[in-house]
Amino acid sequence: MGARTSRFTYCVELLVFLAASTLWAQATTPPGWPTATPQPTGTPTQTFTPNPFSTPTWTPTWDPWSTDTFTPTPNLTNAPSNTPTQTFTPTVTGTIPTSTPTMTSTPSISRASLALWPTAYSNAWDRWDGFNWDIGFTYFIGTIAEKDVSSPSVDYLNPLRLWLLTSDVKYAWLDEDGDTPAFASGVLLSMLLNGGNPGASTAANSSSASSGSNSFQLTGSTVGGIYTVMSKSVDKGSAVHFGYIYGFNQAMQSIGLGDFAPSMNYSQLLPLTTLKLADIAGEDPPNIFYTGYNTRLLGTNWKFEIWKPFPMDENPVLFDSQIDGLFAFNLGYERWDHGYAILGYFNFRFTIIPVSPDY
Repeated sequence: MGARTSRFTYCVELLVFLAASTLWAQATTPPGWPTATPQPTGTPTQTFTPNPFSTPTWTPTWDPWSTDTFTPTPNLTNAPSNTPTQTFTPTVTGTIPTSTPTMTSTPSISRASLALWPTAYSNAWDRWDGFNWDIGFTYFIGTIAEKDVSSPSVDYLNPLRLWLLTSDVKYAWLDEDGDTPAFASGVLLSMLLNGGNPGASTAANSSSASSGSNSFQLTGSTVGGIYTVMSKSVDKGSAVHFGYIYGFNQAMQSIGLGDFAPSMNYSQLLPLTTLKLADIAGEDPPNIFYTGYNTRLLGTNWKFEIWKPFPMDENPVLFDSQIDGLFAFNLGYERWDHGYAILGYFNFRFTIIPVSPDY
C-alpha cells in the first residue's frame, strides 16, 4: 500500500510539474516577438555540487513481486506501563492410569432369614458365609378365621396378643459353591410375652386352663433351640432352604442344667396360635422340621416357610408368608387334623452383625 501511494504521488507531482513548466513558458514569451529558429547546440554537461546540509529525497521504486516487510520499532517514550500476563497451558504426556471398580456380591434378597426361621446365608454384603446375628420381633395379632370340624360355624377375629422377641446367632460354615449348598448352624433364644389369651396363659405357665385375662402380662417364659440349616440358590434371586430345630429344654435337662434351660420349646408355639388346639397345649416335642423358599418378584422380597413339630397330636403344620413392603404385616395358615386357622401377625428383623455399610 505504501509503494502504490508513493507511485501515485510521484505521477501527480510529475503532471503538475509539466503543466507548470508549460504555463510558465507561455507567460515568459512576449506577444508579437519573432520566433527564433533553433540552432543546433552541443550536449549540456550537468554539474553536481554536493550540499552536506540538504535533505535527501527518496524516490520509491515499485516492484510488483516484492513482499512488504515491516519491523515495528517500539516507542519507549510512550510504552505502556503495565506488564503483560502470560498464560501457559501445560501439556501432560504419558498414559493416565484408570481404575477398574471391583464388583462385590451384593445379595439381591434378604438372605439371613425367612418369615420366622433362619437360612444358611449371612446378610454380609461381600460374602455368602460367615457370622451373623439378627434380632427378630414377632407379634401374633390373632386369628382372622378359624374352624374345627366338630363345629359347623367359623369363628372370626379372635385375638391372641402373643409376642416373641428373638435373638438369632449363627455361623455359616460352608459357602455355597456350584452344586454344593450352603450350611449353617446357630442358636435361637426368645422371650415370650402373652397379652391375655387363655390358651397361651395355660401353656406358658404350665397350669390348667382358666378363664384367662384381657390384661397384658409378662409370663416370664423363654423359648430356645439349636438348629442346622441347608440353603441352595436356584437362580440369581431365589433359593430353597431345609432346616431342623432341636429344643433346648430336654437337652439341658438331660445333662443336669435344667435350671438354666429355657422353659419352652418352639413346638409349643403352634397350640398357642389358635384356641382350637388348647387340648394339646401341654405337649412339647423338641423336634421341628422346616422348609422354605424365598425369591425376588416385582422388586420385592417374597418369603414362604412351612414348619412342623413332631411327634405331636393333631399333627399341626404352620405355613408362614412374608412380603416386604406391606408394613411388616403377614399372613399365616395353620392346618391340623380336625381344623384350620388363618393368622395375622407382624414380623421384622434387625441385623446386628455384620454391620451395614454406610452407603
